[in-house]
Amino acid sequence: MSSAAGVGGGSLYVPILNIVAGLSLKTSVAFSTFMVTGGTLSNVLYTLLARGPGLIDYDVAAVSQPCLLLGVSVGVVCNIMFPEWLITVLFATFLSLATFKTCGTGLKRWRAESAATARGPRKRCLLARKKGLAMKYLRSCLIMKK
Repeated sequence: MSSAAGVGGGSLYVPILNIVAGLSLKTSVAFSTFMVTGGTLSNVLYTLLARGPGLIDYDVAAVSQPCLLLGVSVGVVCNIMFPEWLITVLFATFLSLATFKTCGTGLKRWRAESAATARGPRKRCLLARKKGLAMKYLRSCLIMKK
């Protein structure tokens, strides 16, 4: 399910493996990495074999890959050097910050879409074009033009 949402799932697998399966944090991270790699490989194979327009933006992949590899390398070194309690604190802090940021973005979009819905269809179209909101507003603009 996490792969369908566009995330690897490591932030879900690590706590589940740690709390439910009773594995240590370092072992949970290793298993989580293996699980995410399997899901990623299946997604890449499916995307490469899918018919239709290209779904992979190779320019974005080429730009983001060096940063990803650097982050993984630093993470592996930190996982070896840091004690387990520090890794747990850093992991909890990171997940908390990511959760608050995601919730803040979601609330901002929800408020903008709610305000656009409360306005008339003409203003909704202008707002949708300006802010790049959901496709349903852009579809209603196309229907209005016909």
